[in-house]
Amino acid sequence: MKKHYQAVGGALVLAVAIGAGVFTYQQSETYQDRQWSPLTLPQFQARLAQNKNNPLFLFHFGQLLNSQERFRDAQTLLEQAAERQPDSARIRDAWAKALIGQGNITGGFNVLTQFSKAYPNDAEGHLSLARFYVSQNSTARAGEELKLALTYNPSLGEAWFLKAVVSEHGGDQAAALSAIREAVALRPQSAPDQAMLSSLLRDSNDPVGAKKALARAIELDPKKAGYHEEFGSLLLSQQDYAGAQQSAEKALACDPESGESALLLGQAFQAQKLWKESLAPLEKAAKSLFYASLPANLLRKAYRELADGSKEQLWNREFLARREESDAFQRAEETLRRAPDAPASHQEMARRLAHRADATGVLRHLGAAQRNPVDSPTVLTAGARLLLNEKQAPLALLLLRDVFKQTQKSPAAFEAMGDVLLALDRPREASLYYQTVAGWEPEKQARFKASLQRAYEQRTAHGGEAEKAYQEARTQQTSRLGPSLTTDPIVELLKKAVTLAPEVTDYRRALVRAYVERKENDKAIAAARELLALSPEDTLNRALLGVAMLESSVQDKDFAEIFAHFNVAWPDPVARPMVHYGRGLLALRRKNADEAIGELKKATVLSPDSEPVWYQLSQALRLKGDEAGAREALNESTRIRDAKQAEVDVLKAIVDQPSRPELYDRAISFYTQRGGLAQANAIRAERQRRFSQPTSGKKEKRE
Repeated sequence: MKKHYQAVGGALVLAVAIGAGVFTYQQSETYQDRQWSPLTLPQFQARLAQNKNNPLFLFHFGQLLNSQERFRDAQTLLEQAAERQPDSARIRDAWAKALIGQGNITGGFNVLTQFSKAYPNDAEGHLSLARFYVSQNSTARAGEELKLALTYNPSLGEAWFLKAVVSEHGGDQAAALSAIREAVALRPQSAPDQAMLSSLLRDSNDPVGAKKALARAIELDPKKAGYHEEFGSLLLSQQDYAGAQQSAEKALACDPESGESALLLGQAFQAQKLWKESLAPLEKAAKSLFYASLPANLLRKAYRELADGSKEQLWNREFLARREESDAFQRAEETLRRAPDAPASHQEMARRLAHRADATGVLRHLGAAQRNPVDSPTVLTAGARLLLNEKQAPLALLLLRDVFKQTQKSPAAFEAMGDVLLALDRPREASLYYQTVAGWEPEKQARFKASLQRAYEQRTAHGGEAEKAYQEARTQQTSRLGPSLTTDPIVELLKKAVTLAPEVTDYRRALVRAYVERKENDKAIAAARELLALSPEDTLNRALLGVAMLESSVQDKDFAEIFAHFNVAWPDPVARPMVHYGRGLLALRRKNADEAIGELKKATVLSPDSEPVWYQLSQALRLKGDEAGAREALNESTRIRDAKQAEVDVLKAIVDQPSRPELYDRAISFYTQRGGLAQANAIRAERQRRFSQPTSGKKEKRE
């Protein structure tokens, strides 16, 4: 019996131990990594409320958002994760990435250094700092952090890989090769390690070993275009031209936009004397690698072989221009080597890198020239200027957006943003930034006005069929008598303009406005969101989007987004009436009568003839319990509606029976009595054109 109890007791102890082990495993990072990492965004969102205090859940959620470049959302989650698990280097690293992804490089650096100081013996913390320094091209500091990381944990494969990168950059090929061999031994399934090993072996005159390592990299990651391109380059150097061609074609299949792969394909064709076949890939390479002289040189050679003298001369001129730029770049590099601390050396290198569309390099050298962080507003603004001067407006725009995340008080940034938006054919958005600058520096107002005028004139002259469709839509909307109505033909013309020139925000905004006026809110929201993605600076579009959302079947969860759109749009004087109206609607939806009344009364001042504004004001006053005020506002709404209907009726009579002159006389009298002298004169002119006889009464002066 005693043995039986002992056996039962032993079984219970074992069961408890197993249960405790299962519980411990379920709480472990390994288990939770497997549990959370496969989740999709909707799955994370559905589980957030239950796991908001779980740092690993928040970490994996933040990692997913980082991968989707939703850095602001990721930052919030990762900051919370770091608070709950302050000793996790990988959480800190992900948090830093979220900050850097928003352009806050200094903030990301601070997150990493704070962790390293708090946990000086944590190898992963030093590795994170090393990654940061490598990304900022600060290889000396990266080497220091890698030494510490490998001291505390010599089995970190990534640390050995980065040590190889740093050593190669410093010219120590032997140390680089030794480090990458350590990385490969620790991470035999890492394609980047194999590719790095191949590159170093090639530089060490070991083509057989280089070829073997690169073949292994391709085996591990067959969809990486760069590996196929490197393999083809290796084969080209070994005079295997057909093999180089095949590798280049594989690389282009992985990445059709790769200029380097297109260049390799052109070289492989020319090595086989396939001159005509080399033209297309070389022209693609010349367009993509717009600063490189080699594609132009090969193209002039191909056209010489094909006896096309005019094309040979064209590419000869292009080659000479590119070679001159390449020589200038090399001189800038040499100057920087001789005077690495001279601001002028860094300034010139930044200018040369701007020509090559290397925004990261531009900021790095401008930061060195100014002795400022690369993400400071002054460096970012100067970088945007250099990029704009080199016709790189899209890149300049990205830098200036980072500036405005930090400050709204830089005249230089506002002016640069206006210039960039004008270069992108967004004159309306540019005008708002110019207006702000003119408030600080009035002497610039005339120059801004002239720049905007030239931009509109150039579009009118060179806008093609898209501009014609847009102008015809405007003409149809403004030339008709009576109230402005957005008809089906007008919408079709605007849709045509957007289709032909989708990058022109004026066309897209006009289409959004047309949908809002027609109460086609779903179409308005879809079109406005497309424009928002293209131009978040378009304040009028944000106001239109907010109103369209409020007038559709919007849910309470969308209120925060709508409010944010109105906040951004409010400084725009054209958008402001809609903002007050939208805020009033939003307050009504929230049953906040006082706020709704205040906003809607402001809207009536700015838009006194808007029937919807007066109607919504009557609803707000009724919600407040002010029946007298509600009736008064409703009466005004009814008066405006009836007046517009009367206007429609008097003009519809002319449309239905255009041969009756007395209907024109009635319309002239209608507008004259209401002070619409311009409309009365327009109808009088149409009557005289039709019937060639004057009307009774004196002709009113045009307003």
